[in-house]
Amino acid sequence: MADTDELIVRPAFGRLAASHIGEFLLNRGIRWQNALDVDRVDTVILQAVISANLAHLPPTTAGLDLPNGRRRPASVLAVSASMGLSYETVRKRIRALHQREIIQETGDRYIVPLNPTICGGPGSLAEQDAATLGALLDRMRLQGFQSLPVNPCEASSARVARLIVDFAVRSLEGFTEQHGSITAGSIWAAIIAANVRGLLSNEQLPEGYAEARHPLPDAERQPVSLRRVAAEVKLPFETVRRHVATLVERGSVSISERGVIVPAAALATPQQMARSRLNIGYLRRLFDSLGAR
Repeated sequence: MADTDELIVRPAFGRLAASHIGEFLLNRGIRWQNALDVDRVDTVILQAVISANLAHLPPTTAGLDLPNGRRRPASVLAVSASMGLSYETVRKRIRALHQREIIQETGDRYIVPLNPTICGGPGSLAEQDAATLGALLDRMRLQGFQSLPVNPCEASSARVARLIVDFAVRSLEGFTEQHGSITAGSIWAAIIAANVRGLLSNEQLPEGYAEARHPLPDAERQPVSLRRVAAEVKLPFETVRRHVATLVERGSVSISERGVIVPAAALATPQQMARSRLNIGYLRRLFDSLGAR
């Protein structure tokens, strides 16, 4: 099988492409939290339900504007298994979202119904997601990335946003599998994003460290404080501190007086390399789907 890095034509190196999209997903998650007045776990549950509601239809025919009657209801158990959350946690949170009319009950299953804040209303999350991704792809193209969708905005924002939801859910499932919980995985991803953020805006990409097999050396990574991480993921400082302590024990994160980094050694393990290849495959699928007409 071909190396997944090769599927993104050079110089669109897999690691840097994934870092760009990781930063996009981090900011997007915060945008959803603010617009819907929910926390990070609620946002994850909502996206998992939306993805399940539309999973029976291809993205070419079904976007986030799909009528409620055509949405396939999702069970609490399915969302719990997908996101690595306890059944009781998902049940309680879905009930709370149902009381706020963000989620709708259908028998013993649930849908996220049409909501102008999510899709259809002026400045909806779907419109913002599609526009922000389009701008990101333009910026990446100027930096020398190739094999990107020419103009994903030619598709409806509802369809583009559905593809982004599906991609986000696959990424979140990977975080859960790798780190044991959505929260720990989100914190880990936020640390990686902060460590390399300066490189993403650099027009002269560090090609020697761009591929998955050659991670950036630790000395080149910018440490980030726990308080900065907590602010970026919108979680309590103590929650972040506790999860980072566990990540440090596992060797997934290194901590110093300057802050925390995800070290190169943690990114070079066979398990992480396999996960990186899988994530790059999801990214390639997203790009291919955005380019489809």
